[in-house]
Amino acid sequence: MPPLSIQNLLRRAIASQAPRWTSFTSHPRIPARSLPKFNYQAPARRLSFKPTPQRFSQLQQPSLQVKPVQSNSLGPKIPLRTRFSSFASGAVLTVVFISGSLYFYYRSFFTKVPITNRERMLWFDRNQEEEMGWAAEHWILVQQNARPRLEEDSAVVKLTRDILGKLMETDLVKGLELKLYVVDDYFEPYACSVPAREGGRIFINTGELYTCESVDEIAGVFAHEIAHILARHIPERRASEAFARSIAQVFGWNAALGSDLISWRTQEREADHIGLMLMAQAGFEPNARVEYFEKLHSKEREMLNGRDPMPETMSTHPSRPKQS
Repeated sequence: MPPLSIQNLLRRAIASQAPRWTSFTSHPRIPARSLPKFNYQAPARRLSFKPTPQRFSQLQQPSLQVKPVQSNSLGPKIPLRTRFSSFASGAVLTVVFISGSLYFYYRSFFTKVPITNRERMLWFDRNQEEEMGWAAEHWILVQQNARPRLEEDSAVVKLTRDILGKLMETDLVKGLELKLYVVDDYFEPYACSVPAREGGRIFINTGELYTCESVDEIAGVFAHEIAHILARHIPERRASEAFARSIAQVFGWNAALGSDLISWRTQEREADHIGLMLMAQAGFEPNARVEYFEKLHSKEREMLNGRDPMPETMSTHPSRPKQS
């Protein structure tokens, strides 16, 4: 067999092997036209992804890229107008709730005056009224020039106690404990009353008794003072002063509020009205009280000597013509 040429041997070697090259143009000794052209194409690679079964751990699963959430994107954006309306509604509801609570708290201290049924505010109990009465008694009997009291066995004290006893037998005054103090002072007519735990204290001086010309007029003075105790006017004044003072402190004011003259005149008219009813129930003549005021009015005109009297708006008591 004749020897084969090198080219024939190379062709047989290439034909016996799997095709791996498409061209040999890079080889310097082998011309490109002498080599066969192979059109070998690798199979297409599958690009689909098969999900990992659940039995594998989560570490083997592909990690997902989570975008960080910014703080500004939490929830929907609320318009400024809606925010303001919500704030205003909440503020109005808060003010209404606080105002209503204070109103009901304020109304819880309201009571009615006997006979007249006028509503008023009372913050103090009977123990506090006893402290008020004791302080007023100490001031009248000790500090106010240390005025002496009449003896209990004197005729003036016995007369006044008899008159006071008849007034205490009425239905309105039953159950009240009243203490009477007769002060020896003729220079200035004076009578007042202060509260106590179970009743009150009545102070009257001999000048006031000298002004009265009859037993009925003395009974009118006592009935007026008993009416102040029965209606609890002094605790009412102190409660209004304390309430006004607390309101003033909230706003930073420092003033004596609450002692308005209008309430004083209202209480004096109320005491006159209740006193006349007590006189009628006890068997005294109510017209004697009217004559007493007419007499005081005439004395006041003599003292003024034609001058105008003090206007009623500046006084704690109603004018004499209105009282008479």
